[in-house]
Amino acid sequence: MGQDTTGRTGQSPLGPSDAFTLNMERDPTLRSTIVAVWWLDQAPAWDRFEARLAHAVDAIGSFRARLRLPANGLGVPQWVPDPSFELSRHLERVGVPPPYTRQVVIDQARRGAAATFDPVHPLWHMTLMEGLDDGSAALVMRLHHALTDGMGAMALLTELFDVSPDVDATPIPADVVPDAGRGWWAPMEGTARWLAAAVPATVQALVHPARTVSEVVDTVRSLGRTVTPVVHRLSPVLSERGLRRHLEMLAVDLGDLKRAAKAADGTVNDAFLAAVTGGLRRYHHCHGAAVEELRVTLPISLRTDRDPAGGNHIGLERFALPVADPDVRERPADLGAGTEVGARAVS
Repeated sequence: MGQDTTGRTGQSPLGPSDAFTLNMERDPTLRSTIVAVWWLDQAPAWDRFEARLAHAVDAIGSFRARLRLPANGLGVPQWVPDPSFELSRHLERVGVPPPYTRQVVIDQARRGAAATFDPVHPLWHMTLMEGLDDGSAALVMRLHHALTDGMGAMALLTELFDVSPDVDATPIPADVVPDAGRGWWAPMEGTARWLAAAVPATVQALVHPARTVSEVVDTVRSLGRTVTPVVHRLSPVLSERGLRRHLEMLAVDLGDLKRAAKAADGTVNDAFLAAVTGGLRRYHHCHGAAVEELRVTLPISLRTDRDPAGGNHIGLERFALPVADPDVRERPADLGAGTEVGARAVS
């Protein structure tokens, strides 16, 4: 028998980032559920879509596995095969109820974001919603963060749908989305990534010692921000979180966002954060509170082309971002200066 890459014939330990997202749920308000809505020009052929999803799930072992927690909390959580796995338990097809608008789909996603997974089965679910008022459809995907990160989820979705109506109905190759299980070397993944980055950094230190010392100091400060416990809240409004969720959708053209970022001498990420912090400033103003800074934790992707769709390949960096400036033209530069060191620390 050849080497099994799907994890279906044995158990597989969670990687360190995957286990971290699982441990966060000791506080129910920090449920690590990824909810995404994929808007489709039209409903896909059901048989073809079901077959493609089944092939992808077969290739990603953790999507056919359930969690086994260690006894007494000692040890590493494991993915173990679900002997009663049925694709129909995780995939449903429904018609969009009246009034057949996108808000109905958003409400479905909201309910999914507030729901918990049944731990005796794989931690994901998809709902294909057909019959929107403009003839389009939507896929609501809900999965636990322990299965994959946001980039991995996007990679999975792009394998399920064609971006052009002229694409051939070629099945997904088995080696496109191999298993997320990484065996005994999983806990060393972060260390390996760090060592790979350390080699060119060492060469730079020999060539530019003064600049390197300055960057090391900045990096240490950045890491200190991430690992230091939060002892006080920066927001007098966002002091408590409940289990209810409310979702809204804002559509922004990527080209417009790029032009806005360029006009403010920032990156697309800077412009995105400027919009978010601007919204938070207005939110606090509506509640009669003024804040100078708010704390945010950003996931920074460490994913490469060689990484599977399953599993988390991210680093987390904590920042205190300025939110008081009402001038949207100034915020991207301020945010870029505040996040540059942290991003460099984990890149």
